Amino acid sequence: MIFKNKILVKATHSSSPSSFFLLPLSLPSSPSTTDPPLSVELEILSWKLSRKWRLACLAQPFEILVVYKKSQSDLVDRVVSEFVNFDPAIRIGVEEEVQSGSVIAKALEIALRCAMLDHKWTCIGDNTFVESTFSTSEERTNVCAVNVQVQSEASDEVIFVISPETLRFSRHQILDLLSSQNMDKFEKKEEVILESLNFSTACTTLPSLYEGYVVGASKVLPEGESVDKFQDLWSIKNGLILKSNYYIAVQFSYGGCLNKKWFPSSFVLQGSGLTPAPKTIRISKAVLAFESFIGLLEAWDFFGDGSLIVKEQSLIGNGEAILSCEKVADNLPQRIINAGFIHKDPLSALVDSLAKPSGMVVFHNFLPLDFRTPKPYIGYLTEDNTLDRNKENSLALTDSDLKDAPSKINEVQIGLNDVATVERTLSDKKQTPLLVPSFTKTIRKTATKSSAQIRSKGEVTQVRVTQENCQMFN
Repeated sequence: MIFKNKILVKATHSSSPSSFFLLPLSLPSSPSTTDPPLSVELEILSWKLSRKWRLACLAQPFEILVVYKKSQSDLVDRVVSEFVNFDPAIRIGVEEEVQSGSVIAKALEIALRCAMLDHKWTCIGDNTFVESTFSTSEERTNVCAVNVQVQSEASDEVIFVISPETLRFSRHQILDLLSSQNMDKFEKKEEVILESLNFSTACTTLPSLYEGYVVGASKVLPEGESVDKFQDLWSIKNGLILKSNYYIAVQFSYGGCLNKKWFPSSFVLQGSGLTPAPKTIRISKAVLAFESFIGLLEAWDFFGDGSLIVKEQSLIGNGEAILSCEKVADNLPQRIINAGFIHKDPLSALVDSLAKPSGMVVFHNFLPLDFRTPKPYIGYLTEDNTLDRNKENSLALTDSDLKDAPSKINEVQIGLNDVATVERTLSDKKQTPLLVPSFTKTIRKTATKSSAQIRSKGEVTQVRVTQENCQMFN
């Protein structure tokens, strides 16, 4: 699993913050088609202007939203002029102050991406930045990466949830899968089709990181296909400038609908695409990736308002992405915070998390966000450790208890949800505390049928969890 560790970084402006403003530009639509008027060329222009003038041009299907600070008003005139020169039918709207938090967050993502691209990082997937050009020489090498989620708070603070990682990648070698007959067709510049979809043809495409299967190859692009515009877009938007010797057809599956698309061979990765680096190097380079990102963050000219100042860094447990430092502070009970949900020394906690043995089941704390979120569990266990503790728990029953109970425990269901003190309650016997990491245990009836404690054969007796008596395994 990659990008499992999340570090929450809280930053503020070095100078007095100012409001964001928005200028909408409506795109002309054609009455003869229902397709959105946004073209690849217009999206390329939006990213060129965002990177050139340090503001955010949000390209939407039917409009472009130019987001900026008041100090950048003179730059907005130049941006609008270039859009109108590209298409004179573009209509200019009315300037307004931005009230939507989602619009501000998207503008921050665009501006941050521009800053990262200027420092030679590439952007792939959902705001994942990799310190690599994805060239052939970098295949199977260890590269730094960070996944970043951004949110602007009402207090004019900016929240970053950062997941540092060390990754490897390798390209799909489809030519190794071709038979001699298909290889002859390939060399003759004929299109080769693969009929089987299996593990060896699984792939991931850049820059979207969409997964699919390789279904064909060709030395030249088939007639009617074009990738030049997309390569220009991936260059300015993602920082990917790659040379390819042939083309690969990839089949995606979206909701049962099949869709095949041709890619330059350099944009198709093997299997799941990105894999974690060996643990010996993963820790140090992940820490280096985080430190590099913080350095770029503090040097970022934030919409012409000066740089940002990092105020707080905290490592949070993996699970649901947390996009507000205030939500963490307000929603978490103090006992969970003290148990290690938020680590105020993020780098040492990050190293500790990445250094867990591979055979170890790691327990992180989760926010109680909804019914799907597991209950908080603390510490970590190995399989051997779990079995040892079961033996210890069996010793908690005294000889008297075992004699009085007309049943024997021959099956225990071990759950890995909580480490808690649980009590097995028999109707006419005293309660015997057992320390087991489980909410229930199965007690099966023996040959003694006169027992009043067990109601029917194979019935499960529920046990009560005393959450206040939770203990931590170290």
